[in-house]
Amino acid sequence: MLRVVIILFTGFAIQTLVGQSRQRTADVAALGVATRALGVESDPRPALCAAARLVTGAAFAILFEPHPDGTLVATAGTDGLNLASMQINPATEASATAEAWRTGERIYIADTITSPRASTRLATATGAVGVLFQPITRDGRRMAVLVVGFPDARRRGPESALHVVELLAAEIGAALDRADLVARLAVQARTDPLTGASNRRSWDEQLDRELARAQRTADPLTVAMLDLDHFKVFNDAFGHSSGDALLRDFVVAIRAELRTGDVVARWGGEEFVLALPSCDLERARTVATRLLSVVPSGQTVSIGLTQAREHDTPRTLISRADLALYAAKDGGRNQVRSLDALVSLDDLSAAGPAV
Repeated sequence: MLRVVIILFTGFAIQTLVGQSRQRTADVAALGVATRALGVESDPRPALCAAARLVTGAAFAILFEPHPDGTLVATAGTDGLNLASMQINPATEASATAEAWRTGERIYIADTITSPRASTRLATATGAVGVLFQPITRDGRRMAVLVVGFPDARRRGPESALHVVELLAAEIGAALDRADLVARLAVQARTDPLTGASNRRSWDEQLDRELARAQRTADPLTVAMLDLDHFKVFNDAFGHSSGDALLRDFVVAIRAELRTGDVVARWGGEEFVLALPSCDLERARTVATRLLSVVPSGQTVSIGLTQAREHDTPRTLISRADLALYAAKDGGRNQVRSLDALVSLDDLSAAGPAV
């Protein structure tokens, strides 16, 4: 009898050790995914959600992050979830996601069907029953909430995974910090530091892309060159700091008149360029005329326009816009001049810039 008991006990112990070994293997694999995401992925969020799902044995994992308007939005999740429908207002909602965000405390709900703290919207969208809400913080800053859902009711959270989830939360915090830093550096590398407009490198890439799209789809594309009139006189009269402020305010004023997909870039000094996709010359003239009236500090601007044609290159397009700009300057400044896309550069060399 004693031998039977010993055998049963030993068998149970071995099974337990095997189970623990398998769990540790899964934990190590999950943390490995997180580490690779932290060091390699440009956007580590999907990989980190996959790691959270793996380490907990859950049905899904979702990462909620704050939007500038104060809401929490789902920025990543495991496959098969409609993330666009998941948005939470922590200022007005009493859901567990909002509570975990506000308090910074981990929350576990054993059964979303019976718990008043559960979000019916989340349960309906995911089919979750047991749900773990893990806040993500870094250096005392609230960054996100990781939501891990199980398809069945569990009286307690999976204890073997909770510690690893905390470690994973720290990895997620570090990964989000890194991703934000990389994004900021990428923006800085493509942005004029004074005005916030695209720089020449970014402009070249965007014009190449927009011109190729226009030639592929036959949609119109108009390019504009803008030059602040008598900028040197303004600088000499009011100082370089006022000149810098004028350039910054000018870009803000331009953007307020343009569509989201339009491109604004600093060409150099007080010159700027615009790319207006799906905008023909006639509509571009209307837009450019509006820009004449929004120049800050009582200053004026001269604008040259041209529309892309079938065999244009970025160089020929910019050259025609530049010639149109000089025509606006020669015509007395503070005006818009356009160059017909059918006019060739050779014709202009012979006939002069008058348009």
